[in-house]
Amino acid sequence: MHDEIELVQTEDGLAVLGNTDLVASFLTAYGLEGVPGTDLDLPKLSTNLNTSAGVLAQGSELAANSGRWMKLTVESAEAAKTLPMVMNSTSGASHAILRAADGKFAKNLQFVPTAAVELANPAMLAGMSGMMFQLALEQSLKEIADYLAAIDEKVEDVLRAQKDSALAEMIGVALVLDEAMTIRSHTGNVSEVSWSKIQNAGLPIATTQAYALRQLDAISEKVTKKARLGDLAKNAPKIRTAIQEWLAVLAQCDQLQDAIGILELDRAMDASLEELEQHKTGLRAAREKRRALIMHTTTSLLTQIEATARKANTRVLLQPIQAKAVIVPANDSAEQIIDFQRLLGAELSREAIDAKRWLQAVAEAKDAVVDTTLDHAQTLKEFGEETQGKARVSRSAFLRKVSAKAAALAGPDEDEVDTSDGPGPGEDADTSV
Repeated sequence: MHDEIELVQTEDGLAVLGNTDLVASFLTAYGLEGVPGTDLDLPKLSTNLNTSAGVLAQGSELAANSGRWMKLTVESAEAAKTLPMVMNSTSGASHAILRAADGKFAKNLQFVPTAAVELANPAMLAGMSGMMFQLALEQSLKEIADYLAAIDEKVEDVLRAQKDSALAEMIGVALVLDEAMTIRSHTGNVSEVSWSKIQNAGLPIATTQAYALRQLDAISEKVTKKARLGDLAKNAPKIRTAIQEWLAVLAQCDQLQDAIGILELDRAMDASLEELEQHKTGLRAAREKRRALIMHTTTSLLTQIEATARKANTRVLLQPIQAKAVIVPANDSAEQIIDFQRLLGAELSREAIDAKRWLQAVAEAKDAVVDTTLDHAQTLKEFGEETQGKARVSRSAFLRKVSAKAAALAGPDEDEVDTSDGPGPGEDADTSV
């Protein structure tokens, strides 16, 4: 019907099908206009549906509509949560048919689910799911191209500098794949001629990826072994450059492998929708495994770089120039790795290990000295008070001992001693010693 749109959601994004104006109204209502995406090639999907028994009418209806695929982002995922999506057990895709009120959509007030949602054809959903995965791969190609342009690195120059023949072969593979993708964009399919050129392209790409990962492992080992700050400071700029170069190589490897995946899905779609679904599942698993390996290597390198930067930060007072020479490149390298990992779909964040300013470090050291001095002064004061107390005790004891000795030498007790001023009347004074 002209007042309905059809929604399909998979782990690769959200597709909106229907009248062009209604699709635009829905995207506006949910604030999805700016989400990365592209228009769906519904005529191509309808052609494949028309070859399957029992879905001829549905294929024809698709061809008469427009559609928009959107990448799975925070915005599109939140929008999908509010929709009456129903999971199809056969295809694994979620599906809904929404009816506009007065020809327009208003967020949270715009639709009434129809019974047709229960009758969604599994073949249509399988075909849509395969196409959406293909569009997700194409979006990845664009993002990697933007990444390579942003870091301003020519991967071809890096590859040509290597002696490994497989790396040089990868340049040729990239050219052949670019040609095949260009032809596909004009013809809408992958011909036998194009396929024959690229069907063995995966091996040199995989070899180059393995080589790049080994290079990053070697950099991690080098950082670990450089225990002296001076050695790290000397090598830090070279390490930063090498990391950026090999991340760029890995990015292009991933880009080329996704390009092969797009062409493979075209071939599977031309065969049958069932084969498309099977190949999509296998392709997704292989891609996740490939990216997990890359994530493991780059995360290990990131951990080592951050440990080195923290170590340098502790030496900023004694070796300020060398410490800064290590920390600044280390921060740059860490950000490069995180940007690359986000490109592969990782959600990461990191606080930079800022190089301490020398004066700040001096101030911290001064505070530490003052605190230590105050502690020592307090200790001396307490020691002095304690000593004085002990001295008073000792003096009293000494005086008691002197008094006791004097009393012993004097003889009788004081009460029995004659205290008169001299001899009595008529007595001679005792002059004996």
